[in-house]
Amino acid sequence: MCTAAGISYLIEVLQPLNMRSRDPLDAVANTLGVAIGAALGLLVRLIYGYLRTELSAAQVRRAIKRVPAGTTIVRVGDAIDRFFIIKRGEVLLYREHDGRREVLDRLGPGEMFGLLAEIERMPQPVTVVAATDVQVYEVDYDRLLQQWAGRRNRLR
Repeated sequence: MCTAAGISYLIEVLQPLNMRSRDPLDAVANTLGVAIGAALGLLVRLIYGYLRTELSAAQVRRAIKRVPAGTTIVRVGDAIDRFFIIKRGEVLLYREHDGRREVLDRLGPGEMFGLLAEIERMPQPVTVVAATDVQVYEVDYDRLLQQWAGRRNRLR
């Protein structure tokens, strides 16, 4: 912006070379135009950034699933088209063995389940049950890859 303002003053200094008179008010008007244009450009950019952030946050909120304690989230053998990331609470992973539940693991916030089954396009290997009230993000791996590839191509 400073460069554009400097150029507007330089143009007024050089006006006599084109058989025109110098007018300091023209230089002020040029500088004011540059300042208003820059301010509007910045405002548009800030509004765009805000809207983009809000739309992303809304998309994340839509992906959150609330599951009450004791609810089965996925069963062994289920076809998986999404994987889950635990936001709050805990889940138990177990298998049935001789008619009994055999707990294999307990997962908490930040941990995920179902990813390998989705990537490998294989049935879910374990049953997952909410040990407490749980909030999980449901994530579509294929869509995630497409979005990442799109962003990566834009960065090149």
